[in-house]
Amino acid sequence: MKGRYSYPSEVILNFNVLRSSLTDELLENCAKESGFKRRNSKITPSIFIDMLLYCASLNTGKYSLSQTGAYSFETFGVYASKQSIDERFNVSAQSFVKSILSHLIANYISISLEESYLSHFERVRIKDSTKFILPDFLKEYYRGAGGNVKTSKAGISIQFEYDIKSASIVELVLTDGTRNDITDAKESLDCIGSGDLIIRDLGYCSLAVLEGIKQREAFFIYRLMPSLSVFDFHGEEINFKRIYEKMRKYSIPYLEMIVYIGNKGRVMTRLCISLASEKAYNQRLNKLKKANQRRKDNISENSKLRFKLNLFITNVPAYILSAKDIQDLYHIRWQIELIFKQWKSTCGIHQIPTMKVYRFLCVFYAKLILILTCSALANLLNAYYYHKNKKLLSIHKCMRTLWNNFGVLRIVIKKEEKEAYKNFRKLIDKVSANHCLERKNKKLSYIDLFIRFTES
Repeated sequence: MKGRYSYPSEVILNFNVLRSSLTDELLENCAKESGFKRRNSKITPSIFIDMLLYCASLNTGKYSLSQTGAYSFETFGVYASKQSIDERFNVSAQSFVKSILSHLIANYISISLEESYLSHFERVRIKDSTKFILPDFLKEYYRGAGGNVKTSKAGISIQFEYDIKSASIVELVLTDGTRNDITDAKESLDCIGSGDLIIRDLGYCSLAVLEGIKQREAFFIYRLMPSLSVFDFHGEEINFKRIYEKMRKYSIPYLEMIVYIGNKGRVMTRLCISLASEKAYNQRLNKLKKANQRRKDNISENSKLRFKLNLFITNVPAYILSAKDIQDLYHIRWQIELIFKQWKSTCGIHQIPTMKVYRFLCVFYAKLILILTCSALANLLNAYYYHKNKKLLSIHKCMRTLWNNFGVLRIVIKKEEKEAYKNFRKLIDKVSANHCLERKNKKLSYIDLFIRFTES
């Protein structure tokens, strides 16, 4: 397409991929396979999903059957009583909606802004989990910890991993709230490919995981685990006090060395060191004090000393990323924290009101479908804007705008191509006004990282 709204071929391709994830034909097939559609009904699979997505877009704390029926009549001219809608929520319905979510994850878009961005790696994978309590009646589906007022018999953990290079989903898995991150890290090792760069927090780190990543010819960046001893080539334990004093005395910004880490089994790795700010030191110390009060442990002098240093371990060679690069690139992991924050604050993923079990699960899966659809569309808007202006949009601002414009979003996804592109252009105009990604004062921003690791 030419003119003011000419689209890069990659945007057109991914736009069509996104639209294909909710076609009437796909929904019909999934409905039949799941047993949701056994005979013709005025509430077709397409109408059912549409009603669910509408409910998912509401963050009012209410999802009444009357609202759903009114939406069905206003949008499709189909009258459905509260009872008839309620009867559609059963085990096959939740299987149907979950299958749509699985299809969307498996066929999620992949779009790169610059080929040179972090070009030394096949994928740059950041991963984290978010957990929240569910009503007790869901314990057979997602088990929680139970035991006290702050926990429940039901809880869910969402393991989410995506490639920062292509904005594509690597993994989105729903598990029991009791499943911890290190178990996930060990069980998902076979999903790591040669040339991948893995960036995760300490909850996913163990010596076995580090060895597993290395065996798969992939790379990692982690913070050094506080409990691990560190040794030099001669088997002598590293003296962090001496390193700290030397770096302070001579104003050395970054230091690195090849070390062995581990108390019994040991792994060879590259250790990158910088001095922590006084603010960071106090935050780490206060966090440990609170944890130790619960466990009634004392804080060792060695722990206090380590908190004065930023310690990162990696197997990325120095000729690819310097010690400063390693520390700065680790900050990109915070992008996933922002994603989880948006899922809760904007999308209300954790605030679905209590309702019957199958209806609750259908709305919950629909929330995730809508979140991923908005996220994919936000990435397409960003790709278009970057192609035109060489500037980045704030994905989080775009997500908020899309979430609050369900009517336009629905047309883009469900209507005929001409009407879809017309409304996509409306969204372009809307986000072009005040949705640019901004730098933060005195803080390393994603813009800084993108520019730096594109030009390097």
